[in-house]
Amino acid sequence: MRWKTFSIILIVSFLSGLLSFPFFYLNYINFDYFLFDIIVLIVVSIIASFLISGLYSSNPGVSNLLQPIKGIEGKNIYLLIAFFIPLVIGLGGLIIVVLVGTISIDVNYFIPLLSMTLVFPHVFFFGGGNEELGWRGYATPLLLKKYNPLLSGLIIGIIWSVWHAPLHFIGFAGGGWIGLLYRFLYNIPFGIIFTWYYIKSQGNLLGAIVLHTSINIYYNVFFGASDYITLIYIVLALFLIVYEKMWKKLSIQDD
Repeated sequence: MRWKTFSIILIVSFLSGLLSFPFFYLNYINFDYFLFDIIVLIVVSIIASFLISGLYSSNPGVSNLLQPIKGIEGKNIYLLIAFFIPLVIGLGGLIIVVLVGTISIDVNYFIPLLSMTLVFPHVFFFGGGNEELGWRGYATPLLLKKYNPLLSGLIIGIIWSVWHAPLHFIGFAGGGWIGLLYRFLYNIPFGIIFTWYYIKSQGNLLGAIVLHTSINIYYNVFFGASDYITLIYIVLALFLIVYEKMWKKLSIQDD
């Protein structure tokens, strides 16, 4: 069963990755590195397939870690929340920039929305969603045993930002130190929002991966509104802190 799952994920992730190439070559990547990028795509597809197929691993440690990916068991509403909230927030940011006159849009503006949605599997497997095995699958439950949700989210948000630091100095994310500081501005609220999501969805990894994937996709789609999107996420994080009283440590029943 594991190798069948491995093969399916490998094919889907590779083909979806190919679909993402036009977007990234037009916006970020030099076409001179096409062969290298194909090789990288193959390698990361294999890695992603191996990790996800670990659900059927004979190693109980690996299998148990990945079990939450299988489903939410009665909390499927959180899968919809994970997919649509980043889209709604992205549209909200776009509406703001249009209202303040920062940009004007036409039908061509929404072409990336279709193209990036088509590459959802690619981003799901190794475009950010794959990180959730570490952030929410391993780190969050450990931190919540010792700290309150607010502090746990802050810790992960800071480490999460540092984790991405190299991207700002190799030309992929860009911005150098300024870009890295800006990342702290949105990754720390993300740490809080994801911690809230982890608790509410009863520790479901699948939902966290979908949420991470949707955020990455719709930040790119509505890049022209990224500052306002970041502001909305900051406001959302502050609201959740107050509304959910995230400074209070979880009880055994909550956890």
